[in-house]
Amino acid sequence: RSTIYREYERNSVQVRKYLVYCPSKAQEQRNGRLRRSRRGRQHHDWQYARVEALLRQQWSPEQIADTLSRRGEFRISFQTIYRYVRRDWKAGGQLYRELRRRYKRRKRHYGLERRGRLQGKRMIDERPAEAEARTVPGHWEIDTVMGASWEKACIVTLTERATGYLRIGKLPNRTTKAVNRRVIELIKT
Repeated sequence: RSTIYREYERNSVQVRKYLVYCPSKAQEQRNGRLRRSRRGRQHHDWQYARVEALLRQQWSPEQIADTLSRRGEFRISFQTIYRYVRRDWKAGGQLYRELRRRYKRRKRHYGLERRGRLQGKRMIDERPAEAEARTVPGHWEIDTVMGASWEKACIVTLTERATGYLRIGKLPNRTTKAVNRRVIELIKT
């Protein structure tokens, strides 16, 4: 709906005191805008050669862009310089080595388990058969739910497997002591 309104506003023509939308006039206006539009500025080889020379002198792309603009040689943004270095790197070039700050190679962690293992905790596959089948009440499943990474507080959930009865409690922090204390409170009430 808003797209239609924008098209109407952009391509309507004034007839007396009203705006009137005429598809053929709208197409003419669009063609005129297309003719008048310009592509982004393309830089020449000699300009990139100048940039490369300054990179080899250990200038940063920000310094290069600013200095060339101030001297009136030509205008080029530091983002364009970084894109040029990246294109060169992808093509097998060594220009990236001339950057004052090298790209850091980051070690990938692939979502390693950061949670600690609870001592004496029974694993899910070690559950009794009646708890797995949910036939006998009295088997509880406990879990903690974390919020944002900067928050220490979290919640603990207790779910009775047979009935689905749920108890939830807030924890000030995720320590064994805090969890044990809150679980006992939730079971007693």
